[in-house]
Amino acid sequence: MTYPMENRIEEMQEMINLIPKMQNAVKNGLSNHFLGLHNHDSNHVEAELQSLRKAIEILDSKYVLDIIFILSREEEKLYFNEIKHMLSYVNVGTLSKRLKSLEKDKIINRTVFPNQRPIRVSYNLTKLGHGIFRLLLPLLVYVTYFDEFQNQSLEES
Repeated sequence: MTYPMENRIEEMQEMINLIPKMQNAVKNGLSNHFLGLHNHDSNHVEAELQSLRKAIEILDSKYVLDIIFILSREEEKLYFNEIKHMLSYVNVGTLSKRLKSLEKDKIINRTVFPNQRPIRVSYNLTKLGHGIFRLLLPLLVYVTYFDEFQNQSLEES
């Protein structure tokens, strides 16, 4: 079951309203990052890199972003076969492996319905999973408008 369109628009508006806060967070993060590099603070840099490595390790597997994207579009849980249908280009074994991995990393919830025949399994994003999706939205905007961003200097923003 999908969100009614009004709810989706409200959710998008909430995310749009967060953009100035995200911009400030990015500016602060970049300032701290470059300050740590400038001061040759290797502990600070190593801590940042460790966090980044963990995030990349989780998201780097093939089709993980596809799964997060598909599950972010639904209010209710999606059954395995629904996900398989939406991601028809992913083989069943790989899809199953990725879903198990995302469950282990607490990005998705897995619910088994053993009393149904055949046994049904559904999935939905956790709060962490929704957070990851929201972090990916600026990347999606950037990729969509890459040519325009490329023509702007950092001082213009």
